[in-house]
Amino acid sequence: GGLKMGQTEENYKQNLTSDPLNVDALCGYACYLQTVKEDYAKAAELYERALLADSGRARRVSMQLFADSKSLSSLGGGSTGWARFTVPKIVVPKTMIPKITIPKPQK
Repeated sequence: GGLKMGQTEENYKQNLTSDPLNVDALCGYACYLQTVKEDYAKAAELYERALLADSGRARRVSMQLFADSKSLSSLGGGSTGWARFTVPKIVVPKTMIPKITIPKPQK
């Protein structure tokens, strides 16, 4: 299935219970946690899981979310939560296990 930004937190949890490696759900829920709940640590954890599941897809989904957020901002629409969305910073250490940090937006 495709990425559905309108899903509720419970929908994301249900999707991940049935398919814990669903990159779209992992990235979508991470974006939701980042923009709506401002839970940066949990969002980073979900982005890390998405990268481990399918790094190419996770990067594309994250970049698409960022592009969507900029598009909504430029049109003057969308929730104010989109202003808090930043592209995750991906650091791949020598062990090749990605470490994700999400910079908090400046207010």
